[in-house]
Amino acid sequence: MLKLAKTAVASFAGDVVSFGVESDKGSITAVSENPGIAYLKRLGEGKYLLVLKSVGSTRITVTAGGETAAAEVSVREAKRSDPDGKWRIFVGDTHAHTSYSDGLATPYEVFPKVKDEEFFDFFTVTDHTELLDDGEFYNTFVAADAYTDEGFTSFAGSESQVDLYHKNSIGRDENGGGEIVVINKEGYSYSDSLDTFFSDIGESPMGLAIVAHPHIIGFTDTPVLWKGFDPVHQTDERMKALIRGVEIFNEKNDSNMINEHAFFTFLDCGYKVSPYGASDHHGPRWGKVAMPVRTFIYSEGRSKELMLDAMQNARTYACENGNVKLFYTCNGKNPATTLPLTDTYEFLVHQEPFYVVNEADETVYAEVVSDYGEVVAAREVGKHMYDFDFTVHSATARYFYLRLYSRIGEKTVSAPIYTGREYDPCPRPRFEKTAINDADFKVKAFSGGTNGFAAIHTNTADYCQLRDANGEILIDMGRVRRLSAVGYFTNEPIRNDLESYAAFISRLEYYVSTDAIRFERVARDRIGLYGCEHITEFAPVEARYVKLRSLATVGSEMRKERFHKVGAAIGALRFYE
Repeated sequence: MLKLAKTAVASFAGDVVSFGVESDKGSITAVSENPGIAYLKRLGEGKYLLVLKSVGSTRITVTAGGETAAAEVSVREAKRSDPDGKWRIFVGDTHAHTSYSDGLATPYEVFPKVKDEEFFDFFTVTDHTELLDDGEFYNTFVAADAYTDEGFTSFAGSESQVDLYHKNSIGRDENGGGEIVVINKEGYSYSDSLDTFFSDIGESPMGLAIVAHPHIIGFTDTPVLWKGFDPVHQTDERMKALIRGVEIFNEKNDSNMINEHAFFTFLDCGYKVSPYGASDHHGPRWGKVAMPVRTFIYSEGRSKELMLDAMQNARTYACENGNVKLFYTCNGKNPATTLPLTDTYEFLVHQEPFYVVNEADETVYAEVVSDYGEVVAAREVGKHMYDFDFTVHSATARYFYLRLYSRIGEKTVSAPIYTGREYDPCPRPRFEKTAINDADFKVKAFSGGTNGFAAIHTNTADYCQLRDANGEILIDMGRVRRLSAVGYFTNEPIRNDLESYAAFISRLEYYVSTDAIRFERVARDRIGLYGCEHITEFAPVEARYVKLRSLATVGSEMRKERFHKVGAAIGALRFYE
């Protein structure tokens, strides 16, 4: 007997739903009469995902052993929130695992567990693709369909992996890829090329991706710090269309200290992305108690289509303690809006606790962040000060976002707002020059600390650590040389050692001299992506001495005092003619 799990499907353009068929009569074939309206992705015998591509009607005809059955498909426009409307705030998780990869329980158990708590509005299962098979991926969609209603949305997705390795100037592998959460796409990928990745995940028009823990230490035989899909060098229109978020908080991962750098780098490259806070939980405590970090969505409702619309349009914010209700307008417009061109920006901010507040969760400080992660306005926030404002003047800013700090230094990071100005041209060509470092290079002086000589070697595990976050080091190149760029490598971070991340330089200056007496500043720079050599280029100069001055470290820019005294670290410096 031929049996269809659904004989009629009516939903919005962009939806992806399970479509199951049972038969004891032999091989099953299912065909859409109009694939331009809806098409099928086969994931096994009788296991299909139905992708509703565009508005209209079509029929799915199924045959098996001489029997035929049909399902009618009706596709309407997806509902969208009004960009200028009155939005509500919904809470949930976009990254969690089950026994289909390296977690516990199945999606059939996890979705109802979280739904029955009546705390989250949405929840996503995203199992690792190197451990996932087609049948399990299909079952994730079946379970998500079963536990989605007007009060709760279950999303099916994957944590796909794309490894994009290349050698850097000291002969080490750099991974320009990493793991990426893919939601509402009919496919998943474990690959070593972007072309394969995009072919694997499919074409669902309301699918999206979130860069997972962009600067985590990769789990490979030679662990390296991933550089989160490197938008500076790897951007293309497919990536800009797909990537809509960056995890700045991922459980209690060490890389939370630096993931925001990847977020603002994506913004600098013209991506419409917003921040996410994900539990990355593997069980058994999914949902409310898994992790305090949260993702919040701005939407007019909690339906699947409105949630997807919000995520596709970068209307999310991330909260480290999960207890900040945040909304703001800029020049009267909601977050994630592109403003009319102006030089004056008026921010009205409302923030308050969701729940009974404890002293640690209270917001005490707020900043406006703009291009390259620079803070352009800041203020103290008094006790019970739930409403405050900022005025920012800028003729160059391309975007802004808010960063709030709790009393113990935990962050809340808002959705961005865009000014309508041009972004950095990306992708940029890779820097291909050969370093001129040789045996004549010596460390002439450094401002206290340890291992000064290590700054000109290539073993980044044996690094120079200056005494202070604002320390400096002076390199003697042995003779006058022509110089146009310097490359900075961080120390190699150590798992579960937060101070090893706090030591990363985040802002620096370079000075040059021919006599070690009179110095000229040739560059000031801000580091965006980590996990790679950071190249600072400048107009060619003649110099024998080069001074690096650290202006700030990751630790000194945090509002957690324990990291303020961690000295700046230099894994290696490379010099280019």
